[in-house]
Amino acid sequence: MSSTGSRIYIRASDGTKGHLAICPLRDVVERQQLEGYLQRYGDFEDLWLPWKAADQRPFGFVTFKDSAAAQRFVEWSPHKVPDATEEIIAKWGQGQKKAQTQWKSSARDHVEGMLQPLEVDADVSMRNYHFESEQKKQSLAGILKSADGAYQDKLAASRKIITGRVPKKGKPQLHLFCGPPATGKTLAMKVIAAEGGLKPFYMKLGELGYNTSTAMQNALKEVDKMSSGPDGVGVAVLIDEAEQVFSSRRSMQDANSVKVEAKKELVRAFLEWTDGLQSRPRDAKPIVVVMATNLRSSIDEAVQSRVGKTIEFSYPTLAQCKQHFAANAPKVKKWHWLLAASSRLLVMDFRELEAVHDLVCERDAEKLGVSPGDVKAFSDYLPAMWSVWSQRGRHGSSDRTASRMIDALKLIIWQLPYFSYHLRVVRHEMQPLRQKLMLLLNAVLQPLRARL
Repeated sequence: MSSTGSRIYIRASDGTKGHLAICPLRDVVERQQLEGYLQRYGDFEDLWLPWKAADQRPFGFVTFKDSAAAQRFVEWSPHKVPDATEEIIAKWGQGQKKAQTQWKSSARDHVEGMLQPLEVDADVSMRNYHFESEQKKQSLAGILKSADGAYQDKLAASRKIITGRVPKKGKPQLHLFCGPPATGKTLAMKVIAAEGGLKPFYMKLGELGYNTSTAMQNALKEVDKMSSGPDGVGVAVLIDEAEQVFSSRRSMQDANSVKVEAKKELVRAFLEWTDGLQSRPRDAKPIVVVMATNLRSSIDEAVQSRVGKTIEFSYPTLAQCKQHFAANAPKVKKWHWLLAASSRLLVMDFRELEAVHDLVCERDAEKLGVSPGDVKAFSDYLPAMWSVWSQRGRHGSSDRTASRMIDALKLIIWQLPYFSYHLRVVRHEMQPLRQKLMLLLNAVLQPLRARL
């Protein structure tokens, strides 16, 4: 059997919010119909319903094999099961009620204030940002150009002269950052805000409910209001976990529930607002919207079609790791290459690199009888790096650790042709020297052979 985390309590509702039906589930829906509906979400191990005529309990239980399927089934409650006389609501079983209540409370807080300011440090800039490729740098610069009114005016004039047509719409201001967590997506958004002089915000929705679409529309109207008028300012909005907010409607076409309809309505409302961005007056202050995700394929296809620039983020490269230690570890300057190579071999992300510096500072403050700041690469940084890497397996998920190990293997496999090529080059260059050594050895050994 699965863990209790996948066991779900189900009961009939009379369709009124907060009111539950008192009749048994067997009188609301046939078992075969309910099983067919549950199968849409995933395989389940057990479905319990009261079957005796004397048993009038109005609830039942279902246990899904996959916790993700169970999560979706609860999130999208209530459900309109075919041929059922009432809606079916779903809640977590025993042991999950308290945690789920706290989660919903946190979600409501996010909905009430979903547009929150994003803090940007004074030293954030394109110059200080570590780009792993020139292409990524050019893509980020392209986003900044799309928010530059003067550049857009010159671009429109050039297009009119060259093509003979006046552009009716500007380029979309919706962009997509893809990559694993802690790979620099939020920092890149801060760079855009700092370089473009934009007021940064982040939007993160919690549980989708009846009023989520309205709340999001109100937040987007607030963004329009801030960027309009003579006192308007440019605005940059980061939408984190975009795959949860704008889930693909194709994956929900077989589901039928209030929350599924709320998700679909949320996508429709956002698409309407995004289309309006392209028809804004040219003298209006720019609005740049960036979606961040690590599951690009889960985002609705229509939302993806509105994306202007897509930037892929990955774990820090060797050059980025070296730049990071050069900027944050000046005391061990001659060992930056070793620290960078070690962190790259462990496939550490930017958050873990910051944790290494924090741990080094904490351990330095705990030293007795030693002046502060006396840190070494071998006695301080490498042990701290090992501690952070060890904690990953304790607090992180096993899937994430396995993914990191696969990335490390890919790195080694990718480097093998590089090393084999250089070995061939060295062997080719050593061939003349090898021949000279053999001739010299034969010249020395020949008199000895003659005497023997």
